[in-house]
Amino acid sequence: MKNDKAPTNVEKWFPNKQYVLMVVSTKKCPLKYHRRLVYSYLVYRLRQDQTATQAKVVKALRLDKTAVATAIVELETLGLVVRERGQYQAAEPNENQRQWFASNGRTDGAWHRQFATYPVLRPRKSSGLSTKTNALLWLLYSLAPPYGKPVVLGQYLAGLAVMLNMSEKGVKQGVARLQEMALIERLGSTFLLKQPTAEALDLWEDRPVHQETAFKLTSHVKVQINNLDTTDPEYQGKMDDLATINEMFDRHGVMMQKAGCSPGEIIAYWRYVIKHIGGLDDMLMYAMNFECAFRNYAEQHRTSGYSGSPMKLLWLKVKERFPEYDPSTF
Repeated sequence: MKNDKAPTNVEKWFPNKQYVLMVVSTKKCPLKYHRRLVYSYLVYRLRQDQTATQAKVVKALRLDKTAVATAIVELETLGLVVRERGQYQAAEPNENQRQWFASNGRTDGAWHRQFATYPVLRPRKSSGLSTKTNALLWLLYSLAPPYGKPVVLGQYLAGLAVMLNMSEKGVKQGVARLQEMALIERLGSTFLLKQPTAEALDLWEDRPVHQETAFKLTSHVKVQINNLDTTDPEYQGKMDDLATINEMFDRHGVMMQKAGCSPGEIIAYWRYVIKHIGGLDDMLMYAMNFECAFRNYAEQHRTSGYSGSPMKLLWLKVKERFPEYDPSTF
């Protein structure tokens, strides 16, 4: 029985590597490999509500600029990619095009999460690994059992060529290269996938290491009460409220940063709120309700078709609630 917590062979042998989830094609798919790779990358970015420039696609996929430009033009012509303000985004296939791609059987999620996919690791720019050879290796891994002995049975070069929409000659060359690199062994229609050496592992990009540098908003913005009277019967309660507000500030700052807001935007926002809100009680209530409100604004921002942080919408809402005034009008 499969253990859901156990790593697959790809995860075990190629840990912490950058990858793109390749959409699995059917025999009806007319897209050549480069076109499908570009479309898959743009589909993958929809998971984070992101688009990409042509330069970003080139950098991420290690493809030639001309190959990417040609792929995007064809995908736009087919209606599978749309462009807005220099950014490209994958579009949902029409009823006929949907038959070009295999389904993962899910019907309850967004359309871009209903494709069958497999990981294609991203080669380093200096690897010398061709797109064709890289494509072949990860197709073979997709055909092998994810757990246990990674072996592919009953696969001929002609069949692999059809799945990749490449020439049989090109696939044969790719197989020879993978054998030379000791990444596979081939015996007729059987392919054994072999654990890579440390040298071979270095051919693919590592995921960036993100150090735990949680943004502390209170290092820049903090609610304070000047000249607080220690003999005030409510002194301790006010101090507790201050501590609670500032603890929430740090949590809100981290949440906003994860949503794509820059530290400068976060600091400016909370300085504005502190300047325009009323007393301590109002600030406490605002801080307590902020997380729910922010998530609602972020969802509204996303469903309106925008990518990136919801900072513009957040500013609009806060200035509606706390409008700035011009002293010359009074």
